[in-house]
Amino acid sequence: MTIESALQELIKKVSDAQSQIDNLVLQVKTLEHQKAEAREETEHTLLQLQQVQEEFEQLYRSAGKERVMTLESELSEQELQLDQMQEELEHQFLSNQQQKDLLDTYASQEERFQHILHKILQAQTPDIVSKQQHHLKGSLKKVQSKRDNAGMQPKYD
Repeated sequence: MTIESALQELIKKVSDAQSQIDNLVLQVKTLEHQKAEAREETEHTLLQLQQVQEEFEQLYRSAGKERVMTLESELSEQELQLDQMQEELEHQFLSNQQQKDLLDTYASQEERFQHILHKILQAQTPDIVSKQQHHLKGSLKKVQSKRDNAGMQPKYD
């Protein structure tokens, strides 16, 4: 082998190697380009993910605020109903108390009337007195039964 042929062979090998190097460099550039595109796509996807997450958090906070507002509204309505019921109960209590007071007054006046009438009748003739006493006892029983039904105790002045 001569030096020329060895040189020719070396040049050929260098040329083949250069061709392989060029191919590898081209592949590296292609991979770097793909890597850059993948990085951009990843960054874009991350940005979109952050935006979606922020929107989700905002919706969650908004839904939470709406739920709180709904609950506060329901609470306000229930408090209003409770106040109305309390006022109605107070009104009924006062009305019942007034009715009881009226019945007490009526029973007391009826007893006083019966007592006065009894005194007046005692001053009259004995025959009339006995009939009127019988009538008074019946009236007194009626008053007492009304008072007992209303849960009242007799009042004596």
